[in-house]
Amino acid sequence: MLGDREAAEDVAQETLLRTVERHAQFRGDGSLFAWACSIAINLCRARRLADRKAPRAVDPARLDGKSPAHGPVSNAIILETHQRAASAVRGLSPILREAFVLRFIEDLPFQDIAEITGVSEGAARLRARRARLSLQSHLADLLEPAVRGRLDVQPTPARP
Repeated sequence: MLGDREAAEDVAQETLLRTVERHAQFRGDGSLFAWACSIAINLCRARRLADRKAPRAVDPARLDGKSPAHGPVSNAIILETHQRAASAVRGLSPILREAFVLRFIEDLPFQDIAEITGVSEGAARLRARRARLSLQSHLADLLEPAVRGRLDVQPTPARP
């Protein structure tokens, strides 16, 4: 959600620390996991507010897109696809990115997402759907035409 592994690791440590320190504040009206996730989400939000820098590009040297099963051309295509997908996720608004990560990466149910983000279950569903549709349209040109036709999406025109 933060786009930076080191920042995510810092937030994960801080989340664990706060969960342990504030366990007495847990009311028990939801799951402990959802409560800990809400702490993590709030820490991510605070980190983003404090760090108002423009999104940084992923350093290609930090990505290991090489696979022994692929040649250099395939590796280059895989790396470019990964970079475009990561850039598209980073391009989502923070609330859509949260919903996308919680639903499609962490595979949480909408009820937990709603509890974590402090919105209704319907709002959580809507945010996840909007994030998926946005990514689908931005990444449609990476799909084969037959797959794109089944999804009924058109590629978003390239930005100048």
